[in-house]
Amino acid sequence: MSRKDLKEPPTAVGGILQTGLSPNYSMSEMGDLERFREEVLADEGLQQQLRDTEDTTSFMKLMIHLGQSRGYEFTESEVEDALSAARRTWIERWIG
Repeated sequence: MSRKDLKEPPTAVGGILQTGLSPNYSMSEMGDLERFREEVLADEGLQQQLRDTEDTTSFMKLMIHLGQSRGYEFTESEVEDALSAARRTWIERWIG
């Protein structure tokens, strides 16, 4: 595989939405961040709001704000961990 065959690493919104956080859990076992991710996947408006963020810090703050406004509770640290997991998944898929 050549370097040009590799896709770019995921953006904040793309990474967290595409990769997911806990694919082997039932809804009752999922945390609020995963449940919110599922809601975002079903709502183009939420996806666009998150895509329109300028940087990772803005993305994380908006994720928390949008989640809290819908009754979800998760921290910046949880969002950051999810983003790191998405990046690791991308690296493993395309480089590993």
